[in-house]
Amino acid sequence: MKRKSMRYCLAALICLLFTAVFAGAVSADTDWVEAGYAQVTANTAIRTKKRVKTVDSVIKIVKKGNVVQVLSDAGNGWYKVSYGSKTGYVCGDYFTDEDDEDLSDNTVTRVLAISLTLRSSPKVTANNDLDVIPASSEVTILGERADGWVNVAWDDYSSGYIRNGFFRTDKQTGSGRAYKYAAQDLYIRTSKSVSASNVAGTLKKGKKIKVIGVSGNWYKVRYKGKVRYVKEGYFTNETKTDYVTETIATKINFRSSCSTKEDNVIRILNPNTVVRVYKSVSKQWYQIKAGTTTGYILGGYFASDTDISPSDPDSSVTRVTTAYVRMRSGKGTTYSVVTVIPSGATVTLAAKSGDWYKVRYKSDGVTYEGWVLGDYLDEE
Repeated sequence: MKRKSMRYCLAALICLLFTAVFAGAVSADTDWVEAGYAQVTANTAIRTKKRVKTVDSVIKIVKKGNVVQVLSDAGNGWYKVSYGSKTGYVCGDYFTDEDDEDLSDNTVTRVLAISLTLRSSPKVTANNDLDVIPASSEVTILGERADGWVNVAWDDYSSGYIRNGFFRTDKQTGSGRAYKYAAQDLYIRTSKSVSASNVAGTLKKGKKIKVIGVSGNWYKVRYKGKVRYVKEGYFTNETKTDYVTETIATKINFRSSCSTKEDNVIRILNPNTVVRVYKSVSKQWYQIKAGTTTGYILGGYFASDTDISPSDPDSSVTRVTTAYVRMRSGKGTTYSVVTVIPSGATVTLAAKSGDWYKVRYKSDGVTYEGWVLGDYLDEE
């Protein structure tokens, strides 16, 4: 009995020693602070805070296979690291101590055929553009979405979303050009705005056009040998085939017909209202569906038309008119005059598109809303 007890004690002692040695080996493998350096196993973002994975928290992208200096254990599996001149936080799940020369061979990179807008989210809005990636730039693919957007890293520190289908390796794409197919009839315009006076031609549904770049929320295209513009978001791989989703930028009358008559207003659409756009019915009118109702609105009032975010009804951003100026119902001198604003009057900004500003002007208890040229506005 005594010998049997001794055997049990000896076996237990061996197990304890084995456990201690094994635990020490695991600790050595995972003690990145003591090791001082770690190699990353995938394209990894150094972030401003631990356990935060938003686009605006990215300081720099460390490409797969590169080595970072581990400064301290930040807890919860995160480490404070240094890479080049940047310092931030990385999740330890992406660390390895193996110096694998082939580790970076599976990094997927692509070269852009044209300049593209890098966006903070996979959609076209007036305020989510981060930068413009020049043509011929190489980007690292972080993920590809089914809705036509690709999550990419660029220039070792910027990450976001770009449109798919504009890489040199894509079908119908080459150096400095790409082709897009219209999801509905589209107007080709001489400038980046929706106006009755700037239409250069029509791109019929299903027809293709050569895209040579991106400018804000507009594609730069080659049309009859000249640079023209077509709205982004209206092509077959960008939207549903029967409608386009847009966001209303500022208050606008929703009408039962394509005219500015007082008796055809169904209701007023407020900023940030999401609508379905079915087609352009003229150079400046769109047929849309708001909720369960189908009707019409003037062009130029979508968030993707403007250079600033959807307007705030309580906005305090004001300007002063430098001369007598006509307020018009749309962005162009062909639109009807809403009222004449005297010189020195204060107006409130609602939206901006090109050289035109959507403003509100109050006189004798009546509030007018329309478009004026920015040339006639000055800061107070």
